[in-house]
Amino acid sequence: MAKLGVRPYPECSESLSGYLLRLSEVNGLINIQELQSAIGVEKSKINGWGHWSGAQINYLSGPLSDVLGRDANRHISFTLGNSMKRWQFSDRRMFKELVVDFMRVCPGCLASNKRLDWRWCIGTVARCPIHRTPLLDTCPDCGSQLRWDSNIFRGCTTCSKQWSEIDSLPASGTKFSKLEADLIPDENGDIRATSDALDKLCVAILKFARPYDCIYQVLQRIPYSLGHSDLILHVLKEIDNSSRAPRAPEPDFEINARVTDDPHLITREMVEYVRPSRKKWIRNGDLSALRYQADHLGLSEYLGVSKPDLLKVTEADLIQPINSTSIVRDQLFDVREAVKVLSVMPAPADTSGYRLLTVKDKALRSHLCKYGEVLCAVLQGEIPGYFDKGCDMSTVRVREEELSLWLARKFERECDGPVALPAASAAIGCSIEKTKKLVKSGHLALARWQRYVDAIDGPSLYALVSERHRSHD
Repeated sequence: MAKLGVRPYPECSESLSGYLLRLSEVNGLINIQELQSAIGVEKSKINGWGHWSGAQINYLSGPLSDVLGRDANRHISFTLGNSMKRWQFSDRRMFKELVVDFMRVCPGCLASNKRLDWRWCIGTVARCPIHRTPLLDTCPDCGSQLRWDSNIFRGCTTCSKQWSEIDSLPASGTKFSKLEADLIPDENGDIRATSDALDKLCVAILKFARPYDCIYQVLQRIPYSLGHSDLILHVLKEIDNSSRAPRAPEPDFEINARVTDDPHLITREMVEYVRPSRKKWIRNGDLSALRYQADHLGLSEYLGVSKPDLLKVTEADLIQPINSTSIVRDQLFDVREAVKVLSVMPAPADTSGYRLLTVKDKALRSHLCKYGEVLCAVLQGEIPGYFDKGCDMSTVRVREEELSLWLARKFERECDGPVALPAASAAIGCSIEKTKKLVKSGHLALARWQRYVDAIDGPSLYALVSERHRSHD
């Protein structure tokens, strides 16, 4: 294959995709896809320009070496070296990769040197390290997202407006704060920010992008959103202005929007930060419904109950997921629907005879009962009750007489089989050691086929507790 007419070398701090795009531009090609086609790459890369896999590099290196007339692997290693640092990747962060796929540029740099700095692809870098201007991902003139197009060196890739002709380009900002400076990679590709600082920053970015959500899921990388640099600057400013974690609006499920006078808070909800698997469960294209989605953990925290207790309720289909999976960790709920379930149970006109029940109530432990089971019984109408704190399920008021009868029946059913030693001890109201002594003395029996004292025979436990109740009466 004939060599390219212009064969420049990569420059310091230039990304691989930036070098390929510059190679395309000086040879009259539109983009990297057209360059790959022109040099005969067997399997062309078509997107995701912030990241190159080993296989994609292997397909590129041979044809690129042929048209350059020199070993392209040296160029590839040179341009990829800084963009493959360990700090850029972590499975523990809300964004596993900090390298973004969307175009970000500094017009000031492009005016003096047609080169795409690899640091512009780091999603936690908000401003150009040289000019201190916010990096652009959108044309200030036409509002279009900037594309990986060779015209980017001159101006907008959509309206073709030259950078020198655009009056609304961002001005040079203030001096970098310590945190912002620590996030900018040095010439070796390293940063001074700690791993813990990066983890907290990623959480803050996600919460500011989705300020009203009650579920935050890990994303592979930071997605494109209009004005990404502004988002990062807001988060950094809030961190710098506060000794505590960055603030974001608390979820409010009773209103559709919130107005804040705090200039450090962003109230625009960025749908790009929501996983596609969540978007498909909204109805009629109402994207505001995303803020009401919650997983099991989020719903349990909102309703004020433990996850195991809520699981009792959801397994009984009393609060149903909005998606069709039976895998608990993947289930999604609409908190508005959960609130509706509780709102149809108002307090009766006469509340005499009702008592307050919480998860720590001794009556539950003494009857081998879980709080979630009582919630199910109340929601199913087996026990008269109501929630006097609106959508708070941490307490429930139940009619005492019916509760006592229900618990007695529950205890009898639980004693039909073996009972775990700790649960049996709680039912008796004594320590595990004392329960073991009751076994040795013959007051209790071990469950059948139990080699060790792990479970108590249910009928013997029922007989012992019943006898104690009769003696107290």
